[in-house]
Amino acid sequence: MFVGDRPSHIGQKMKKQTGFEVGYSKALVLGDNRRLKQTRAQSNAYQNGGKVTLPQHMLEDMTNKNLLDSDRPVQFRIHSTRTSIVCLCGVNDFHMFEKEQIFIPDWMQEYMDCKPGDNLFFSDIKLSPCTFLKFKPESCDFYELKDHENLLNSMLPNFSAICQGQWLCLTIDEKQHWLQVLECQPTFASLINTNVKVDFQSADGLEQYETQKNAELELNKFKVEDFFQIGGTQNNLKVQKIEVKNVFEDEEDDTATKKLEQKTFIGKGRKL
Repeated sequence: MFVGDRPSHIGQKMKKQTGFEVGYSKALVLGDNRRLKQTRAQSNAYQNGGKVTLPQHMLEDMTNKNLLDSDRPVQFRIHSTRTSIVCLCGVNDFHMFEKEQIFIPDWMQEYMDCKPGDNLFFSDIKLSPCTFLKFKPESCDFYELKDHENLLNSMLPNFSAICQGQWLCLTIDEKQHWLQVLECQPTFASLINTNVKVDFQSADGLEQYETQKNAELELNKFKVEDFFQIGGTQNNLKVQKIEVKNVFEDEEDDTATKKLEQKTFIGKGRKL
């Protein structure tokens, strides 16, 4: 879905935010994910979550400044200096590339409307556990996922942190499914080691979507290969499938026979 010429899931410029305590901060440059050389399993876990890959020196800096707490996960507020869009994240891993490079999942780049080479500002934050979330799917395609609600619940901890108003993305069978966070309690929250109650608001156009799907199901009952003819007595009905191909072949044979019957003999007779 689009708002003007922009996908609806691209974040909005956010005003100065409160609701969490900001600690250690760092300016970094967004890197290209292709440099990570991940396996398929690693890439799937990375892309289906909200955790980033930071330079090794940030871990050393935070350790030296006694900023790491074993009782809480490391979580950050990301701010794009170009687009002014904000997102919350956790940490996936630390890398040994250039000191000032940061790697974030593709969906997060799309949400923040940023690209490799952009400047991002990171701030360490302390968040309270999330207790309630209300989502709205961007598209009715989300309902095609088998057991979609439980699937989302099982994947939520991969996103680590969340805030009201942002979007999340699940990539299933190489297809993106975007969900907007309509309500989050508290407004800025951690998804680690917490029990979250999840609710949904219907996607736009759901009623028309369900009507169309039901119509397609009814139509499928009347496909040519499913037509049957019924014969026999009332108490002894027999069902026989009509072979459409043979019907047409019979018609062609009948037509050819009639033409032969109608053909007039031309030539000389011969007496015996």
